Amino acid sequence: MKLTNYHTHCDFCDGHAPMEAFVRSAIEQGFHSLGFSSHSPLTYETDWNMPWAKMDDYLAEAQRLKEKYAADIDIYVGLEKDYLTEEYNAAVGPLSEVPLDFAIGSLHIVMSPDNRPCEVDGSATKFKQMVAETFAGDVEPVVRQYFDREIRMLERGGFDIVGHVDKIYNLAQLIYPKLTTERWYKNRVADCLEIIEQKAYIVELNTKLFERNGAFFPHPDNLPTLRKMGAKMTINADAHYPEKLTAGRHAALQLLHDAGFREIAILENGRWTSEPIE
Repeated sequence: MKLTNYHTHCDFCDGHAPMEAFVRSAIEQGFHSLGFSSHSPLTYETDWNMPWAKMDDYLAEAQRLKEKYAADIDIYVGLEKDYLTEEYNAAVGPLSEVPLDFAIGSLHIVMSPDNRPCEVDGSATKFKQMVAETFAGDVEPVVRQYFDREIRMLERGGFDIVGHVDKIYNLAQLIYPKLTTERWYKNRVADCLEIIEQKAYIVELNTKLFERNGAFFPHPDNLPTLRKMGAKMTINADAHYPEKLTAGRHAALQLLHDAGFREIAILENGRWTSEPIE
């Protein structure tokens, strides 16, 4: 089947290689299409988001590579857009105006009790420190707010693919081991999946951490529900290194097949279509 990946972070954000290195690696591995999705600019600087000052160069480099490698691979340019506030998200403001082939909607930030942004997708050490210092060691309000914001992001829209929809569980369960078995947690995930069904988003099965700890996002337990909903799935490696473009892909395909999926969504000539799972 055709090899694809639409969640790729190059050195315009927190990726570890230039765009062209990812393209060359993808061609060597026989990819059909590759999508770049640098972390969208925020209203403040971080060490993982692309600043607005680099946007024009990012779009220009993607266009150059599209033309240079047109005979070898289809290249698409997107962004992984964060939901920050009601005034700054994928659907409104400057993020909604960037000319893109596709976009991923993801959540990496919650707000502190005094309304400061707190990152929830870093290292385990930083996450535990943030919970201890900002939320008095109680991770439950962090998780609840994560899903409140995820739901608002899904309601607002402005993107094609839902990125790592429930990734909060990966770090939160280090503090709250029974998290994913709690009824309130399952209900919040179900609320997200219901909106995904209503909005007909594409859902990525994110494989970034599979080789490290066997994790997938969404959690495999949610795949049967997504199948019953008729959700469109795609497999994304969330790659920050060229050699990781297919990380976890074989296992992800098996998971999807076992859950009853028989196809995944891919971009073909600039439009979303279906590719049979083989």
